[in-house]
Amino acid sequence: RKTCTMHLKADHSLYRHILSKEGKNDPIRTREEIISIFYTHMKAANEIYENTKFKDVDGITFSVKQISV
Repeated sequence: RKTCTMHLKADHSLYRHILSKEGKNDPIRTREEIISIFYTHMKAANEIYENTKFKDVDGITFSVKQISV
């Protein structure tokens, strides 16, 4: 099993977009929404990569090392 650690970082455009929509102009809610998006994407990536064989390598997973919002 191979695990890749990731540093996920929200850029200013994503932050502003989420702040004005799902975040309802609340910085705390915006941060929670972005973390939720990151979680959903990491879960989907793991579902794809865990079950895909790349030549002689399979069972690739991703884990979050750090999140910056």
